[in-house]
Order: sequence, then C-alpha cells, then structure tokens
Amino acid sequence: MRVQKKSHKKAIVITIISLVVVLAVGAGAYALFSPFGNPASDNSSEKSTSASKKDTSINSDDSAKKPNSTDKDSATLEHEAEKNIQPSYEGNNTNSNEGLTGVINYSGVSDGKLIIRTTINQAISSGSCQLTLTSGTKTVTRESGIVPNPSSASCEGFDVPTSELGSGNWSITITITDGSRSGELKGSVTI
Repeated sequence: MRVQKKSHKKAIVITIISLVVVLAVGAGAYALFSPFGNPASDNSSEKSTSASKKDTSINSDDSAKKPNSTDKDSATLEHEAEKNIQPSYEGNNTNSNEGLTGVINYSGVSDGKLIIRTTINQAISSGSCQLTLTSGTKTVTRESGIVPNPSSASCEGFDVPTSELGSGNWSITITITDGSRSGELKGSVTI
C-alpha cells in the first residue's frame, strides 16, 4: 500500500512541477513578445505634434489633394479622413467660457456627398448646429443636433449631396448654440 501512495504522491508532485514550468514559460513568452509601453500613446503624441503644425482650416489647396472616391475604396477614404483629425484641446477648462469654441475636424467629398465633422471644446448635452455653405450667391443650409461626450461634444455631422452644391470653392460656417451660449466654426472646401 505504501508504495502506491508514494507513486501517487510522485505523480502529484510531477504534475505540479510541470504546471509551474508551463506557466513560467508562458509568462516568459508573454513578456518577451508583448510591448512594455503603450505604443499607441507614443504614436498619438507624434500625431499630435504633427497635427498641431497643420492649419486648423481646410483651404482649397488641401482639398485638391484629397482622394477621389473613384480612385480609392471606402476603407482607404476612411484612413484618409483620419489624417485630418485635429489634436484634442489642451489648456484651461473651456466649459466656463462665455462662448462655444471648436474645430472642423474633417470636410471632404466621398461617395457623392460633402462630409463635414466637428468637435466642440465644451461639454454640452443639448443644442443645435446650423451649417451654412456659401459659394458666390448660392447658399445651402442644414441643421443637426448635438452629440454629448464626457469632456466635449460634437455636431451629429453633415452629409450634403454634391448635386445640391455644384463645383467650386465653398465657405463653411457652423453656428453652434446650447441655449445660453453660441459660437461659430469656419472653414472652406473645394468641390
């Protein structure tokens, strides 16, 4: 009987040692192949630095460089749109400002639509965004709601068919209101 108990104990010890070795090898492999820092934060600081050097408004020269939807697929266009994202606001608390401020993150043509996206620097939960596009004597307007975020907000977005606009240089004015405060975002785009 004792012999069987010893062999049973040996089997348990061997199993435990094997388990510890497997866990140690797994932990070593994980430590070897996983990054110790967050590479996304390193890349985002580089993007923020390069993006802060760019002009916040999109002029006709920038728009001429944008890809044509017939040249690239939609995944590539989405990647191109990400290049135009401005860095987040860094500075004093903007929620106490008397007016609303923000930036036009993206304005470009895709799939026959002028797409405009914004970020509002203040955390507001209600209000409206009114888009006014002007080229010469022609004016096109749209309205959208506010999308609240934890420390900022954004307009729901504007997708205007280019058939309503026509080609040329268009001035972009977005008027943001939240009841007691208002502000304007300005930019331009070439269609």
